[in-house]
This record gives sequence, structure tokens and C-alpha cells, in this order.
Amino acid sequence: MRGPLLSLAVCVAVVVGAQTPASPPGASSPEELARQVMQTFESGTADQFASIYPDSAGRVFMREARGTRRSELAQVVWKGPRRAILLLGGAVRGSTADRTASTGGNETNGARHFSGFYEAVENHGTWTISRQVPFDSANYVRSQHLSVTLAPATGLEVVDTIGLSVGTSYGIGLRLNNAAHLTDVRLGGTSVEHAFGGGVLWVKAPKSARSQLVLTYSLAASRLPRTESDSSAAPAFGSFNNTDVWHPFFSYLSANDLADISATVRIPAEYYLTTTIPQTDTVRDGTRIVSARSLHNEFLLALIYDRDWRPQTTDFGGFRFESFTAPSFKYSHDSLAALTKLVYDVLTPRFGEPQFPSRYLAAVQARALGQGGFNVRMNNAAISGLAGGVVESRSGQTFGHETGHAWTMNGTGLGSNFLHEAWATYVESLLLRRLYTPDDERTFWEQQRNSYMVGNDRQGFAGGFEGRQSILANYDNGRIHYRKGVWILASGNYVMGDSAFNRGMRLYIDRMGKGPAGYEELIAAWSKAAGHSMKSFVMPWLTSKYIPDVDARVESDRLIVTQQQPGELFDLPKLEIALTNEQGTTRKVVHLSHQSDTLRLGTIAGGPVSRVMVDPDHRFLLQRHWGEQSVKFELPAAITGNATTVSLNGNFVRAPIPAVKQGESWVVEIPMTEGRYLWAWQLGDGTAGRGRGGVPDSLVSGTRTVHSMQLVPNGYPGR
Repeated sequence: MRGPLLSLAVCVAVVVGAQTPASPPGASSPEELARQVMQTFESGTADQFASIYPDSAGRVFMREARGTRRSELAQVVWKGPRRAILLLGGAVRGSTADRTASTGGNETNGARHFSGFYEAVENHGTWTISRQVPFDSANYVRSQHLSVTLAPATGLEVVDTIGLSVGTSYGIGLRLNNAAHLTDVRLGGTSVEHAFGGGVLWVKAPKSARSQLVLTYSLAASRLPRTESDSSAAPAFGSFNNTDVWHPFFSYLSANDLADISATVRIPAEYYLTTTIPQTDTVRDGTRIVSARSLHNEFLLALIYDRDWRPQTTDFGGFRFESFTAPSFKYSHDSLAALTKLVYDVLTPRFGEPQFPSRYLAAVQARALGQGGFNVRMNNAAISGLAGGVVESRSGQTFGHETGHAWTMNGTGLGSNFLHEAWATYVESLLLRRLYTPDDERTFWEQQRNSYMVGNDRQGFAGGFEGRQSILANYDNGRIHYRKGVWILASGNYVMGDSAFNRGMRLYIDRMGKGPAGYEELIAAWSKAAGHSMKSFVMPWLTSKYIPDVDARVESDRLIVTQQQPGELFDLPKLEIALTNEQGTTRKVVHLSHQSDTLRLGTIAGGPVSRVMVDPDHRFLLQRHWGEQSVKFELPAAITGNATTVSLNGNFVRAPIPAVKQGESWVVEIPMTEGRYLWAWQLGDGTAGRGRGGVPDSLVSGTRTVHSMQLVPNGYPGR
């Protein structure tokens, strides 16, 4: 097991003490500053750490650490007269002594917003940290050629030959599993000064357009629950996932580590293995040799293996589909191949071919991920757990979601998770449109809206995202990217029209893996296709914690449309307003780009306007003000047994609403805005009504459609 200081450097790292510092506002030298920061990280209070460390994400990492905080790197890697670059690395260790891929991966991922380079500056003799310096500042990973020996009972032996471009004067930093055991680090064939800790490998590499770094290391396999088919020495299955960071990269957001990757993996012949990129394999002398190469630039591979798989391949139109599943898997190879072809048949005519020239998808049953279905995408592979889940239905297209990732898989930057997950969710809607009815597609969009308004997030908060989180402020894969982000694409499609939207997405998708492909590049592609800037339309959806709250009214012959949400103003082209009077309903189109915009109506046949509705077809994700002031839910008391309390739950409440017993029924009566909502009764004994005593499902759960009949002050109870 590795010692407390994870530096393998030839240089001597600053010794970090164990006593709590007095937390001065700065230090007399950059070396002292590095020591102070890491000493305070390890043993100080959150307030003391905040007094000398400026970055909010790193403060959160320190403050919310669950385990023992460890200082692992604290040194100066470059120094000028009044400026220096510090290398700081810390980790949070749990109670286990295991140094495996999962524990080391958790440490690396946990510290990824903290461990790294920092600029320190001197002012009047005092050194302070000014900012964090990204690893990919003028540095590039051009290629990785991996030679791997995988022993399922023990782990990996890796030789990674990395092609680099180094543009900084302080070397290069890479993220790597913190439990990796480095045995050799060579640059250009020669041993090189380096340091490793906090999930960061630093190499003292000089500036060079082309450098070759060779890393030799091992990594222990994660411990998995044993199955009956396991021998005492080797498990039946396992994985080194991309999130285990079993080989180096910069970050999940970077474009500078998208590289040409090849891998040769050796594993005992009784196992099958996928690298998640196009591959072939041969068996020789009891060893399976898998040869893989990315045909477009990738960043992190996964190695997933299983003794029970029976891989199959189908080719259609130059596209290769491969399944890595056991015979007992819920879905056949042919059914998954047909779904894959459907996704490509729906998307390719509109948006072009993704990940060219790969033309490859693997469907993988990864038993190490547990019982779940297809809910992970890794490079050219859609990954399922043991059970397979539901791959497609009227309410969602999970396999299509993972398959559709191919078109924006290499999106980068702060908005990368929006570009990945909003797009894949949008793909689900297109598949529903092809397979089912317009009503099913509308129900899907209502579900996305309701999940935004009152849904839960992976960060732990419940009750919706409105006023609490913006897309660009969420660095990780929060659900806001799915629920709010997908509406940006849907509204963009409406505003631009199919032809321009298709061209814009093709322009954006074509640059995948060829450099930065962030939200800025998406806006540029949309703008070129639309013939005008789309920045004012897109940006508020990304930066605001709110969605538009639009009100419209008629005064004399004027239609006055106002947006009244806090924060940013939105640019809403082609906003429809429905005006109703005795003669019927007419629609007017407004471009709302200011706090308030006015449209001259002239004379409207049929008399005074009695009702004004904004966006009646719900082209945008807006606050809604029309609905029903009294929506009644009833459950016959006869089917609730001895339950003394009953509550109504659904995708429109922050918490279940207690019902009131009225005669022979339990009743909940609430105002609700127009929409479609899922509901279910819950009994006070903690069991749901569904399935109790042969009671029809329609009495205890269902979908409720609420119509736009009256103005409603709040259609989401609890908000």
C-alpha cells in the first residue's frame, strides 16, 4: 500500500505538517503558500481554508468531505519574480484500506475540481493564490497507445505511450486513478521528474510540439460481490470503467485530450472483453488478445469483461453493431440491432452521420453495474446493467437515448453535459414521434416540464430546479441538463424551423472530436444556419436559474406582452399569443426581446377579448398561469383497508399531499395549471395502493389532464 505522500518525484515536495494553521491571508513565498493551503486543507476548518483558498468548487470539496482529508501534493513547479505556478493535490480517503480501481477512481473524481495547478502572485511581499489554471492550457494529448494485461483476479498492468504537445513552461498535468501504482515514467525514452497525488500526475516536460510520454503502472481490480460461477481466484465478470480513470486524461470537459486511441488488451481466453471502441480479437495459447482503435478522437476507454457473454455482430449499410451479452439477457441481439438501425434511420437523414468514420456501436451487459438497464454511454458503447430494463415504451426511449449520444458525444466545455444529455433526451422525443402518437410525444414533453418544476436532482435537493440552479453553473451531470436543456433544443427547432435547425446541428456535429465543441460552437453553428445570431436566444436558457414568466394583456388596440421572471431577460421569437372572444380564438405572433413589447392589434372581430393565453401550444418552457382552480382526486375508502391516513403523490408535488376523508372517499382538491400529470395514492401504512387486493390500477394511479379554464395562481403545490 502506498504511503501518505503520493509523490514519485525526483524533486522534493514541501513537507506538510499536521497542526492547524493560524490562516494568515497570504504567505512570504510560494513554497510557504503551498504548504499553508494544503496544511489547512488537511487539518483546518472550512473558514480557515476559505481565507487562503479562493476557488468555490475546491472549498465545497473540502467542506463536504466524507472521510479523512489528506494532503498529497504541495509544491512549486515554476517560479518567476512575482508569479509562480503551484501544484496542489489532495484526496479524501474512506474507511477502507483497499487501494483498488473504485476507491482510487472515487478519490480522483472527488478531487477533480481541487487538485491541480494554481497561479500564485506576489503583492508587497505577500503571496496569494489568484486562480486555478486548467491542465489543458496550451497542452494537448494527441494520442494514447495502451498495452494492457488484465488478470480478472488481480487487476491491470499497463504501458501507456502518450503523444503530447506541451505549450506551458511548467510541464503537464494529467488526471489518473489515485490508486495506480506507477513503476516507470519516461519522456523521450529518459526518466523524468514527476509527482503523483490527489489524482494528479505532473511531469516536468519542456515545451515541445511533439513529446512522447511512456507510463508503466498497475491498478488493482475493484472487489465485486461473488457469484456461484466465480472461482476462488477469479470473478466471472468485472470492469474498469471510464470514470475509474484507469488511464490519463485532462478533464471530462476538455477538448484537448480527445485523441487517437489504440489498445491491445490481453485477458484469459475464457473471458470476452469490450474496449468500448471498434475492435477485433483473437485467441492464442489460452489468451484472448483484443485489438482496438478509435476511428475518431476519443478520451477515456472502458474495459468490461464477462465469462458468460456470447458476442454477436450484425452489419447494415457499412455500420457494424455488436452485442456483448449473456444468452439469458432480456433482449436478443437482433432486437437491439433493429433498435440501433431505427435510431440511425430517424436521425441520419436530418443530422448527418455521427462519429464518422467509426460506424460502430456495441450494446454491453455490464453486470458490475448492478440490476439496471441501458443508462450509460461509454464511447461507442451503450451500457446496461444485468437486467436490461425497458429499452423502449410510450413513455421513454432509453436505448435510443444512449444510442443517440453518438451525435454529440464529444461535446466539450462547461455546457458539455447539456450538449450530451439534452440532445439524447431530444432524440427520445423524435423516436416517440416516429413510433407512437402525437399524444404520446406531448405526454413526454409534459413529463420533462414537470420534472424541471418539482423533480429531484442528483445533488440531493428535491422540489424542482426553478430559482435554484442554472445549466452552466452545474459542472456535473445534474438532471437540469436533461429537463431544462432538452427544451432549448425543442424551442430552437421551433424558432429556426426544421431546415435551418437541421443544418445548424449538422454543422455542429461535424466538428465533434476536431477541437472545442461547446455551447459557443453550437450557437455559432445555429447562427450560421439561421442567417442571424442565435446567442441572445440561447444564452439566457443556459445562465438563468429561472424560466420565462410571461404575461400578456390587451389594452384598447394594443397587445402588451411582459416578462417578469427574476434575473436575465429572454429572447423569445415567434411567441404565439391566443386571443379569445365571443367569436372564437385568433393568434398573434410576438417577438419578445425586452421587458415589455407591444403589438398593435387593430380591430378584432367578435368584440372584446375575454382571455389571453401565452404560448398555447407550449413551444417554450414557460411558467403557466391557466388551468383549473379545483382539481379533485378521489379514492374509495372501501379499498384502503384499515389505513388511517392516505396521501396523493405525483410528478406535480414536492411532497405527498394528505387526503381528507369525506364520506366514503378520501379526497384531495387542489389548483393545477394546464398539463398532463402522473398521480398515485399512498396509504398511511407506507404501501402504495397499486396492486392491493386486486384493486384496479386505474383507481390508485394514472394520468390526469388539466385544461386551461381559469387563471391559477400556483399549479404546483409546495412551491
